[in-house]
Amino acid sequence: MVQSVNISQYKNKKAYSQTNKPSKFAQNQQAPTFGYEEERPTHPIKKLALNLVNDAFGLVGVNLILWKVQSFVNGNILSGKINKHFTKGITDTEKLKKLAEEMQNKNHLDKVEMYLGTNEAEGQAFFNHEKNIVVVGKQEASAVFHELGHAVMENNTKFLRRLQRGRNNYSWIALGLYTMIAQREKNPYDDKRPGPIAKVKNFLNKNDYVIPLIAFSPELITEFKASQYGLKFLKGKVKEGAIEKSLFNKIKKSYITCFSTYLFIPVSIMLVDALRNSVNKQVRKYN
Repeated sequence: MVQSVNISQYKNKKAYSQTNKPSKFAQNQQAPTFGYEEERPTHPIKKLALNLVNDAFGLVGVNLILWKVQSFVNGNILSGKINKHFTKGITDTEKLKKLAEEMQNKNHLDKVEMYLGTNEAEGQAFFNHEKNIVVVGKQEASAVFHELGHAVMENNTKFLRRLQRGRNNYSWIALGLYTMIAQREKNPYDDKRPGPIAKVKNFLNKNDYVIPLIAFSPELITEFKASQYGLKFLKGKVKEGAIEKSLFNKIKKSYITCFSTYLFIPVSIMLVDALRNSVNKQVRKYN
Protein backbone atom coordinates (compact mmCIF):
# COMPACT_ATOMS: atom_id res chain seq x y z
CA MET A 1 0.00 0.00 0.00
CA VAL A 2 1.37 3.37 -0.98
CA GLN A 3 1.57 5.89 1.92
CA SER A 4 -0.17 9.17 1.18
CA VAL A 5 1.89 12.35 1.34
CA ASN A 6 0.74 15.83 2.27
CA ILE A 7 2.05 17.81 -0.73
CA SER A 8 1.49 21.26 0.78
CA GLN A 9 3.38 20.34 3.97
CA TYR A 10 6.30 19.01 1.89
CA LYS A 11 6.48 22.21 -0.16
CA ASN A 12 6.49 24.35 2.97
CA LYS A 13 9.39 22.35 4.50
CA LYS A 14 11.40 22.58 1.27
CA ALA A 15 10.83 26.31 1.04
CA TYR A 16 11.88 26.76 4.68
CA SER A 17 15.08 24.72 4.21
CA GLN A 18 16.07 26.63 1.06
CA THR A 19 15.40 29.97 2.69
CA ASN A 20 17.43 29.22 5.84
CA LYS A 21 20.24 27.25 4.20
CA PRO A 22 23.49 29.32 4.38
CA SER A 23 25.04 30.21 1.03
CA LYS A 24 28.48 28.92 -0.01
CA PHE A 25 29.89 32.44 0.43
CA ALA A 26 28.54 32.61 4.00
CA GLN A 27 29.90 29.15 4.81
CA ASN A 28 33.43 30.24 3.87
CA GLN A 29 33.37 33.38 6.04
CA GLN A 30 34.71 33.29 9.61
CA ALA A 31 32.63 34.75 12.37
CA PRO A 32 33.82 38.23 13.30
CA THR A 33 35.58 38.51 16.64
CA PHE A 34 34.56 40.94 19.35
CA GLY A 35 35.61 44.48 18.48
CA TYR A 36 36.08 43.55 14.82
CA GLU A 37 36.31 46.39 12.33
CA GLU A 38 35.45 45.88 8.72
CA GLU A 39 38.66 45.14 6.81
CA ARG A 40 39.73 48.01 4.60
CA PRO A 41 41.79 47.51 1.47
CA THR A 42 45.47 48.38 1.95
CA HIS A 43 46.81 51.01 -0.42
CA PRO A 44 49.26 49.56 -3.00
CA ILE A 45 52.05 51.87 -1.79
CA LYS A 46 51.51 50.69 1.78
CA LYS A 47 51.58 47.07 0.59
CA LEU A 48 54.88 47.72 -1.17
CA ALA A 49 56.30 49.42 1.92
CA LEU A 50 55.12 46.51 4.09
CA ASN A 51 56.76 43.96 1.80
CA LEU A 52 60.01 45.91 1.75
CA VAL A 53 60.36 46.58 5.47
CA ASN A 54 59.07 43.22 6.72
CA ASP A 55 61.01 40.99 4.36
CA ALA A 56 64.72 40.22 4.84
CA PHE A 57 65.49 40.61 1.15
CA GLY A 58 63.42 43.78 1.05
CA LEU A 59 65.41 45.25 3.93
CA VAL A 60 68.68 44.33 2.23
CA GLY A 61 67.42 46.13 -0.87
CA VAL A 62 66.46 49.17 1.21
CA ASN A 63 69.92 49.14 2.81
CA LEU A 64 71.65 49.05 -0.57
CA ILE A 65 69.52 51.94 -1.77
CA LEU A 66 70.40 53.90 1.38
CA TRP A 67 74.08 53.18 0.78
CA LYS A 68 73.85 54.60 -2.75
CA VAL A 69 71.87 57.62 -1.59
CA GLN A 70 74.42 58.21 1.16
CA SER A 71 77.25 58.23 -1.39
CA PHE A 72 75.39 60.77 -3.52
CA VAL A 73 74.40 63.06 -0.63
CA ASN A 74 77.86 62.96 0.94
CA GLY A 75 79.85 63.31 -2.27
CA ASN A 76 77.70 65.77 -4.22
CA ILE A 77 76.05 67.86 -1.50
CA LEU A 78 77.75 67.76 1.90
CA SER A 79 81.40 67.26 0.97
CA GLY A 80 81.02 68.38 -2.64
CA LYS A 81 79.30 71.73 -2.05
CA ILE A 82 78.74 72.68 1.58
CA ASN A 83 82.19 71.68 2.83
CA LYS A 84 83.91 73.34 -0.13
CA HIS A 85 81.95 76.50 0.60
CA PHE A 86 83.85 76.77 3.89
CA THR A 87 87.24 75.58 2.65
CA LYS A 88 87.56 77.23 -0.78
CA GLY A 89 88.99 80.42 0.77
CA ILE A 90 91.67 78.54 2.72
CA THR A 91 94.56 78.67 0.27
CA ASP A 92 97.64 79.33 2.39
CA THR A 93 98.97 75.76 2.33
CA GLU A 94 102.39 76.73 3.72
CA LYS A 95 100.84 78.31 6.79
CA LEU A 96 98.67 75.26 7.40
CA LYS A 97 101.67 72.99 6.92
CA LYS A 98 103.65 74.81 9.63
CA LEU A 99 100.69 74.58 12.00
CA ALA A 100 100.29 70.87 11.20
CA GLU A 101 103.98 70.28 11.98
CA GLU A 102 103.49 72.05 15.33
CA MET A 103 100.52 69.79 16.13
CA GLN A 104 102.60 66.81 15.08
CA ASN A 105 105.45 67.78 17.45
CA LYS A 106 103.11 68.70 20.30
CA ASN A 107 101.49 65.24 20.23
CA HIS A 108 104.81 63.38 19.78
CA LEU A 109 103.89 62.02 16.35
CA ASP A 110 107.48 61.58 15.20
CA LYS A 111 106.70 58.27 13.50
CA VAL A 112 103.89 59.76 11.43
CA GLU A 113 104.77 60.81 7.88
CA MET A 114 102.77 63.73 6.53
CA TYR A 115 102.14 64.50 2.85
CA LEU A 116 100.34 67.82 2.55
CA GLY A 117 99.55 69.74 -0.61
CA THR A 118 101.08 67.28 -3.09
CA ASN A 119 99.61 67.04 -6.57
CA GLU A 120 99.30 63.25 -6.28
CA ALA A 121 96.94 63.68 -3.30
CA GLU A 122 94.50 66.00 -5.06
CA GLY A 123 90.98 65.40 -3.79
CA GLN A 124 92.18 63.16 -0.94
CA ALA A 125 92.39 63.49 2.83
CA PHE A 126 93.04 60.36 4.91
CA PHE A 127 95.11 58.69 7.59
CA ASN A 128 96.47 55.19 6.97
CA HIS A 129 97.21 53.34 10.22
CA GLU A 130 99.14 50.53 8.52
CA LYS A 131 101.70 52.91 7.01
CA ASN A 132 101.19 55.54 9.73
CA ILE A 133 100.87 58.35 7.18
CA VAL A 134 98.67 61.41 6.72
CA VAL A 135 97.89 62.31 3.10
CA VAL A 136 96.04 65.52 2.26
CA GLY A 137 95.63 67.28 -1.10
CA LYS A 138 96.18 70.99 -1.66
CA GLN A 139 92.47 71.81 -1.98
CA GLU A 140 91.71 69.83 1.21
CA ALA A 141 94.64 71.23 3.24
CA SER A 142 92.48 72.35 6.17
CA ALA A 143 91.50 68.70 6.78
CA VAL A 144 95.07 67.92 7.89
CA PHE A 145 94.28 68.66 11.56
CA HIS A 146 91.40 66.18 11.54
CA GLU A 147 93.62 63.51 9.97
CA LEU A 148 96.34 64.23 12.52
CA GLY A 149 93.63 63.65 15.13
CA HIS A 150 93.31 60.11 13.76
CA ALA A 151 97.10 59.79 14.04
CA VAL A 152 96.89 60.87 17.71
CA MET A 153 94.39 58.07 18.41
CA GLU A 154 96.51 55.51 16.58
CA ASN A 155 99.79 56.39 18.26
CA ASN A 156 98.81 57.77 21.67
CA THR A 157 95.71 55.83 22.76
CA LYS A 158 94.70 52.19 23.17
CA PHE A 159 90.89 52.04 23.29
CA LEU A 160 90.26 54.63 20.56
CA ARG A 161 92.94 53.03 18.38
CA ARG A 162 91.04 49.73 18.45
CA LEU A 163 87.77 51.45 17.67
CA GLN A 164 89.04 53.38 14.69
CA ARG A 165 90.69 50.36 13.09
CA GLY A 166 87.20 49.12 12.30
CA ARG A 167 86.31 52.27 10.37
CA ASN A 168 84.29 51.83 7.17
CA ASN A 169 82.97 48.49 8.47
CA TYR A 170 80.54 49.77 11.10
CA SER A 171 77.99 50.89 8.49
CA TRP A 172 77.61 47.37 7.06
CA ILE A 173 77.54 45.86 10.56
CA ALA A 174 74.76 48.24 11.65
CA LEU A 175 72.66 47.68 8.53
CA GLY A 176 73.17 43.91 8.71
CA LEU A 177 72.21 43.81 12.39
CA TYR A 178 69.07 45.80 11.72
CA THR A 179 68.05 43.42 8.94
CA MET A 180 68.43 40.42 11.27
CA ILE A 181 66.88 42.02 14.37
CA ALA A 182 63.86 43.36 12.47
CA GLN A 183 63.04 39.80 11.30
CA ARG A 184 63.05 38.17 14.73
CA GLU A 185 59.82 36.97 16.31
CA LYS A 186 58.81 39.22 19.15
CA ASN A 187 57.38 37.96 22.41
CA PRO A 188 54.04 39.73 23.00
CA TYR A 189 54.27 39.10 26.76
CA ASP A 190 57.56 40.96 27.27
CA ASP A 191 55.77 44.25 27.92
CA LYS A 192 53.68 42.66 30.70
CA ARG A 193 56.57 41.23 32.70
CA PRO A 194 57.81 43.18 35.74
CA GLY A 195 61.40 44.12 36.58
CA PRO A 196 64.17 46.26 35.06
CA ILE A 197 65.45 43.51 32.73
CA ALA A 198 61.97 43.03 31.28
CA LYS A 199 61.68 46.79 30.76
CA VAL A 200 64.94 46.85 28.84
CA LYS A 201 63.82 43.88 26.73
CA ASN A 202 60.49 45.60 26.08
CA PHE A 203 62.28 48.82 25.04
CA LEU A 204 64.55 46.92 22.63
CA ASN A 205 61.54 44.95 21.40
CA LYS A 206 59.81 48.17 20.38
CA ASN A 207 62.92 50.01 19.14
CA ASP A 208 64.78 47.75 16.72
CA TYR A 209 67.19 50.52 15.75
CA VAL A 210 68.91 50.81 19.17
CA ILE A 211 71.34 47.87 18.86
CA PRO A 212 72.40 48.75 15.27
CA LEU A 213 73.04 52.34 16.40
CA ILE A 214 75.21 51.09 19.25
CA ALA A 215 77.11 48.97 16.71
CA PHE A 216 77.62 52.06 14.53
CA SER A 217 78.63 54.35 17.41
CA PRO A 218 82.43 53.65 17.17
CA GLU A 219 82.39 55.36 13.76
CA LEU A 220 80.81 58.47 15.26
CA ILE A 221 83.06 58.42 18.32
CA THR A 222 86.33 58.18 16.39
CA GLU A 223 85.33 60.80 13.80
CA PHE A 224 84.21 63.18 16.53
CA LYS A 225 87.41 62.69 18.54
CA ALA A 226 89.64 63.21 15.48
CA SER A 227 88.00 66.59 14.82
CA GLN A 228 88.11 67.43 18.52
CA TYR A 229 91.90 66.87 18.69
CA GLY A 230 92.41 69.09 15.64
CA LEU A 231 90.09 71.88 16.76
CA LYS A 232 91.50 71.88 20.28
CA PHE A 233 94.99 72.51 18.87
CA LEU A 234 93.72 75.27 16.53
CA LYS A 235 91.75 76.94 19.33
CA GLY A 236 95.00 77.27 21.28
CA LYS A 237 96.59 78.92 18.24
CA VAL A 238 93.72 81.43 18.08
CA LYS A 239 94.41 82.42 21.69
CA GLU A 240 98.09 82.83 20.88
CA GLY A 241 97.20 85.02 17.91
CA ALA A 242 98.90 82.64 15.47
CA ILE A 243 95.74 82.30 13.33
CA GLU A 244 92.64 84.41 12.80
CA LYS A 245 89.38 83.40 14.46
CA SER A 246 87.64 83.60 11.06
CA LEU A 247 89.98 80.89 9.73
CA PHE A 248 89.30 78.74 12.79
CA ASN A 249 85.53 79.13 12.29
CA LYS A 250 85.74 78.08 8.64
CA ILE A 251 87.70 74.95 9.54
CA LYS A 252 85.30 74.20 12.40
CA LYS A 253 82.24 74.49 10.13
CA SER A 254 83.87 72.27 7.51
CA TYR A 255 84.55 69.61 10.18
CA ILE A 256 80.93 69.78 11.37
CA THR A 257 79.76 69.30 7.77
CA CYS A 258 82.05 66.30 7.31
CA PHE A 259 80.87 64.78 10.60
CA SER A 260 77.24 65.09 9.48
CA THR A 261 78.01 62.70 6.59
CA TYR A 262 78.42 59.94 9.19
CA LEU A 263 74.94 60.59 10.57
CA PHE A 264 73.26 59.42 7.36
CA ILE A 265 73.27 55.71 8.24
CA PRO A 266 71.88 55.99 11.82
CA VAL A 267 69.21 58.49 10.74
CA SER A 268 68.24 56.21 7.84
CA ILE A 269 67.90 53.20 10.16
CA MET A 270 65.64 55.23 12.47
CA LEU A 271 63.48 56.37 9.54
CA VAL A 272 63.14 52.82 8.17
CA ASP A 273 62.21 51.55 11.63
CA ALA A 274 59.58 54.30 11.99
CA LEU A 275 58.17 53.29 8.59
CA ARG A 276 58.01 49.62 9.64
CA ASN A 277 56.19 50.44 12.86
CA SER A 278 53.72 52.75 11.08
CA VAL A 279 52.86 50.23 8.36
CA ASN A 280 52.60 47.30 10.76
CA LYS A 281 50.36 49.34 13.07
CA GLN A 282 47.97 50.03 10.19
CA VAL A 283 47.94 46.37 9.14
CA ARG A 284 47.23 45.15 12.70
CA LYS A 285 44.46 47.70 13.01
CA TYR A 286 42.46 46.40 10.06
CA ASN A 287 43.34 42.67 10.13
